[in-house]
Amino acid sequence: ARAEADPLGKGLGAQRPPANMAAGHSLLKKLGWEEGTGLGSSRQGALEPVGTMLKNDKKGVGVMQQPRQQKVAPKSMLSAITFGKRSAEEGVRGEGNLMGSLRHQRKKARKEAIAKDKKRTQRLHEELTFSAQHHI
Repeated sequence: ARAEADPLGKGLGAQRPPANMAAGHSLLKKLGWEEGTGLGSSRQGALEPVGTMLKNDKKGVGVMQQPRQQKVAPKSMLSAITFGKRSAEEGVRGEGNLMGSLRHQRKKARKEAIAKDKKRTQRLHEELTFSAQHHI
């Protein structure tokens, strides 16, 4: 039945060509590789080709499925934060400490952006004032 559905044998059900007919196999043979040995200068490489997996979803290549994480209850979140504060005082890295560190980094970046914007505004104001005074 399969032969009727795919008379040329080139569809998904087609078998791979024998190893001695594959383009890569013949190229390796031309370069001095011998069947049954690994690749590399001292023939230390893998003997079998790298396996492949069928990708049938719309996610990017290399995306790994993450297990679903449970949502943290507010009470648990509070205890994680207090644990982080306590562990920071004790010098222990905890999950709460990591959350505090990320929050600190965001806050610092926000302050730097505001300061940069203030400097830009001040510089533009000075330029406009200077040009207005000299063109009048």
